[in-house]
Order: sequence, then C-alpha cells, then structure tokens
Amino acid sequence: MAIKSLSGLKRLRTQARKRLFPDSARITVGLSTCGVAAGGLKVLAAIQRAVVREKLDAIVEPVGCMGLCFEEPLVDVYLPGRPRVTYGKMTPAAASALVKKLKKGDPPAKGALCRMDAIENPYNGKARKLAKEVGPDLKKVPGFYEMEFTRSQVHNVMRNCGLINPDDIGHYVAREGYFSLYKALTEMTPKKVIDTVENAGLRGRGGGGFSTGFKWRACRQAKGKPKYVLCNADEGNPGAYMDRTLLEADPHLIIEGMLIGAYGIGASQGFIY
Repeated sequence: MAIKSLSGLKRLRTQARKRLFPDSARITVGLSTCGVAAGGLKVLAAIQRAVVREKLDAIVEPVGCMGLCFEEPLVDVYLPGRPRVTYGKMTPAAASALVKKLKKGDPPAKGALCRMDAIENPYNGKARKLAKEVGPDLKKVPGFYEMEFTRSQVHNVMRNCGLINPDDIGHYVAREGYFSLYKALTEMTPKKVIDTVENAGLRGRGGGGFSTGFKWRACRQAKGKPKYVLCNADEGNPGAYMDRTLLEADPHLIIEGMLIGAYGIGASQGFIY
C-alpha cells in the first residue's frame, strides 16, 4: 500500500473507519503476549467457527492488550448503536455461547466485565458515540473507567490498544494515525518539530524522564553522518511491560513517532531495540 498524498491518507481513513466501526457486528480477541499465553488463540478459533455456524454477519479479528492482562483472554463485542462490551477470562465454550446470544440482539450483560459507550480520540478531543442509549441490563455493567483498576487512569499513549487490529494500517489511520507525520513533513521545519516537542514538555518514559526535545536538539546539532533513531524498547526495569504493550497493540504509533523524530534530528535510518 502506497499513500502518496493527503487525499489518499484521508481516503484510507474514511474506508478504514467503516471496518473499525462496521454496520455489522465486530468481535475482537486480545492476542498480545498475555492474551496468547492465557489461551486467546483457542478462543479466537472458537468464535470464528461459531460465527460461521450461526451465520452471524460479523467481523472477527485480533487486537492488542488494553492493560487488563489479569482478565485475559479478553473478548470485545461491538454492535451498531450498542456499547462496546468487554468479557474477561473467556473460554472457547463461553465464546461460542456468546456468539449464539449475539444473534438475539444486545450483547448479554451476564459475564460482562465492563462497557464503553463512546471511544475517545485524544488527537482531536472528540468521542465517537457507540451507543445512543444503554439497555437496562447493560446499565448495571460498569463503564471501563468506573472499574477500580482503571478509575484513575488516562489512556493517551494507549488510546488504540485493544481497539485496533495492529496488523491493519488502516485502523491506525482511522484513528488519525500518520496525519501528524504529514503535518511535520509538509508544514514544519525540523527546528519547529523539535521546538514543539520541547515546549510540550514531552519526556522519556523510562525512569530518568529525560527531556525528549533536549535530546533531539542535541542529536540535530551533533556533527557527523549518517544519524540514526534508536527506539529503546528494552523493558530493562523489573515488571516493565509498557513497551511490549505498545509494540504489540499499536506498532504504527511507534513507527510514526520514529519517523517524526528522524525528520527532526536528520536521521536516515531507525532501529527498534
């Protein structure tokens, strides 16, 4: 796939949004490392068989981890005009039964972990409303940010994790992906890119919290060529899984960031470590 213009990028965004939020059912299974280890592949296969058997008009696809590793395998159900409903600790048998119930309409409240009535997009401050109104049964199911574990969380960096298929570049573009890269390359100088990052106060996600803009400026001013961008995804600290989550659930976010960084510092190659 080659995207050669802004119109091409916008066209892909429009097309991909129809896949991300289709007029039919969409069923996703968390298949990051945690999901696979918990049996997610068997759950996915059971759902695919059940969809065929029940003749359900549905898109079935993998997604990444959304941070609830302890509830894997996770299954999310999207029906037009209904909330996104998440089911945790799914088994192949339970997944097959879930598909059968979806034939009747609303996602069942029984066994639901949480629901999401709207999908936020921090890029533009807008939310895509999934549910016009929630049925009485689903009202009893807590919202995603009403759960004790997520109540104090704000998912900015992880905004796409668990929502998009990481193998589908269109899904990323549907969430405004690569538009920042286009803006940087066509409307900003490398200096302006670095100034913007520095003024935003962006810092590294490691223990040091080093200023990203300061680092990029130093690289830009350093003598010698070629220059490289290195993405440190080592996860060297005990219990650190934030890099794994992003690489598995939203890889194009990493790639776009590296491309913007490369433009800013004048690098010609990039490596993920």
